[in-house]
Amino acid sequence: MTKNMKRIHSVTIQRITDKDPDTSYLQQEGYEERWQQFQDGQFNFIGIMACAEVTKAFSATVTLAEYKGHGGIAQSITSGGLWGIESDSDRSYLQEIEDEQLSELREQLRAFGFSQRAISAAFKNVVR
Repeated sequence: MTKNMKRIHSVTIQRITDKDPDTSYLQQEGYEERWQQFQDGQFNFIGIMACAEVTKAFSATVTLAEYKGHGGIAQSITSGGLWGIESDSDRSYLQEIEDEQLSELREQLRAFGFSQRAISAAFKNVVR
């Protein structure tokens, strides 16, 4: 009998342009220079989220491309994401947010029934 398998194919960090950021704080007194920098395109706003591509298959050796090619169901499981981040923020701050999103994604994957071992293995090759 074939064993029903769940598989995490990839884990990525995504930085996505925030197309509708809340810029109201930049319009307060004391933020005139920063507001002008935003208006001049010196920075924008982004969101950061972590994403895992997963499948549920009847074979542990099926790749994601093969699975999608045969009409199988592949899912993207994501962290909630954090939006409204200034794109020119300090590198360590952006790294901290990425780490928080990865932690949240780990919890989502546990809730979907993935083992700690499978999650740890997938997180060894996070694409940033």
